[in-house]
Order: sequence, then C-alpha cells, then structure tokens
Amino acid sequence: MIRNSVKKIGALAAAAILVCAVFAGCGSSAKYDTATPDGTLMTQLDALKTGDFSQLDGYDKEQLEATGVSEAQVKDLMTSFFGQSNYTVDHVETVSDTEANVTISGQAVDMAKFIPVVYTDFLAKATEFATQNADADMTQEEAAKEMIALLIDVAKSKRASAEVKDVSATLNMVKTDNTWEISSDESNANGLVQLLAGSTTEELTEYMQELFGSSFGGSLT
Repeated sequence: MIRNSVKKIGALAAAAILVCAVFAGCGSSAKYDTATPDGTLMTQLDALKTGDFSQLDGYDKEQLEATGVSEAQVKDLMTSFFGQSNYTVDHVETVSDTEANVTISGQAVDMAKFIPVVYTDFLAKATEFATQNADADMTQEEAAKEMIALLIDVAKSKRASAEVKDVSATLNMVKTDNTWEISSDESNANGLVQLLAGSTTEELTEYMQELFGSSFGGSLT
C-alpha cells in the first residue's frame, strides 16, 4: 500500500506547492502596507516564499495541522522551494479607487528544472522507505506524513542547487469592503504561476503531466 501511494503523494504535494498562492486570501503584514494593492500582492508572495501563512487572512493553524503537516514543516517546504525567489514592484497603475494593475518583476526559482531534481531524489528515498516498510501496519495518513517529511528533507538538501530565472507579470487587483484582492480570472492565475514557477500555466501543466502522468490530475488553474 505504501509503495503504491509514493508517486501519487509526490504528485499531489508538488501540485499543492505550485498552486497554493493562487487561492491565498489577502493578508496583513507589518512588512508591507496592505492598504495598498501592491502591498497586498507583495504580502501574498512573501507569505508563499516563507511559508508564513499567518500573514494571510483566513489562515487556520488548526485546519492546517489537521492534515498532518505542521507549521514548521510548511515553512521548511516553502522556503526550500521558493526561498531564493525575489520580487520588486515596478509599477502601479490606478484604474479607479477600487481597481489597480500592479506590475511585479524579479527572479523565480525555475520549477521546470528544480522539481525534477527534487522529485528524482524524493522518489528514490520514498521507494526505499516503502520497501523497508512494506509489511508495516501503516495507515494512508501515516504513510502520507512520512512522505511529506521525506519531501521536505530532500527539498532542503537541494535548495542550494535551485536555478532562478527572470520573471515579470502584471496582475489586476480589486478592492472589496476596503480589502484589496487579486482578481480571480485566468489572466491573473497565469501571472501568478509565472511569478512563482517561471513558466506559463499551460507549460507547467503539460510538464507536470509528463513528469507525473496520471498521478497529476489536471490543470493548475
């Protein structure tokens, strides 16, 4: 059972890492002024890079840890994957009092190159673990916790080898009830993926499906 779940868990973990910011809520942080559209966007990018989801409104620590993943593990995982990324606000175009376009540029870890490095090592270690524990009376939840721990260890060990690439995107921000949010449309989702992964949504989805096959279920948006 453990062995059969290794590739699926790896695919789901990788997919979750790449898309979690797309669905993140707006946040409040002392580091950025979230009364502004650019401050809100930078807060979200910073929360993803550092794994500090307490910066985001609606964050529920108990809900996170109910999945078997601790806050410390999330921070380790996100920092290992995204910690070397860096972003700068280039321009803010005010459309109206409740709408703005924010252009962000910087360098993102090239996930098309980094994920295979991490995944190859993770798969080898996870397969070894599964072989050694093939007869263990382990639940799916317990196996998943072990796989996440292995993924974190591998990502941390490979972080120094991550390559970065130049990225740039313009995202539309809207203000609702005095809170700035990223517009929930396909263009913005594509922009976020480019900032985070250094690839377009289509390119990344195609690549992930090639890497994980049927274990990776569908589009990133």
